[in-house]
Amino acid sequence: MTLSNEFPGWGEGGGGGLRAAEQCSSRAKNGRDFPDESDALLSPMNQPVYTLGDSREYEGWQLRWTVVAAVLKSVSDHALQLREEFGAEAIDIMHIPMDSTSSDGADCERYESAAYVGVRLLVCNVEKEQALYQELCRRIVEDILSKDSLIHSQIRPRLLPLGKRVWLACTLGKHEANVPQPPWEALDKSMRPLALMLRGLLCHEVLAVALRKRWRVAFGVHPIRTNYKMAVPFTAKDVAAERTEYGHPDINLLLTNIHYYQQGLTEEQLRQV
Repeated sequence: MTLSNEFPGWGEGGGGGLRAAEQCSSRAKNGRDFPDESDALLSPMNQPVYTLGDSREYEGWQLRWTVVAAVLKSVSDHALQLREEFGAEAIDIMHIPMDSTSSDGADCERYESAAYVGVRLLVCNVEKEQALYQELCRRIVEDILSKDSLIHSQIRPRLLPLGKRVWLACTLGKHEANVPQPPWEALDKSMRPLALMLRGLLCHEVLAVALRKRWRVAFGVHPIRTNYKMAVPFTAKDVAAERTEYGHPDINLLLTNIHYYQQGLTEEQLRQV
């Protein structure tokens, strides 16, 4: 019930319009309010997160940053091959390396080979989506175990062949009810943090959620809140949600890294780093 309907009724009631006043009273007692644009207002990603107490770092905070950087490095390295294999309807690439000889991605901008290519997973055939994501996860873990790059070598676990099989089972093993659970008790305790972080990112599809979002449309860094450098939800293109933050730490880290990989850093931000 709107105020324009309520107040005139009470005004008439004061002048003898008892019936109108009774109607307003009944509406106030039995009516229900409905928010306009409820899909946007009530969306979980647009809800503010209220925190209490002193701030402190998440468990394994430094490792989380490095793991996210290594995962996105693999995503960028394999994006063009995955697009050729699964098609442009399954994966979108904003730009491709200058030294690429692939004929695919003719409509993409060309950047230096070290640049992040801007990957977004698209909604298409369910089977193709699952196959693409599973192949991407497999390649990410393979890069961490064997790829000759600085970021991957920083988190590479030192494992014997048997320990490697156990680590892979814990990292990429299925979590369905009818499938045996990963052998965590057989995995060395020093290797568990990395396996747990990768399992959360890959098997629980945290990475997929981040890669399906459009940069500057669904997320980005707030242009006005200069004291907050992390990614926040956007309500429209280049329109950041006010006083709203992502509550999931890994989603926050992934989207923050993706933003700065594509936006770059200002001179002031470089001096701060």
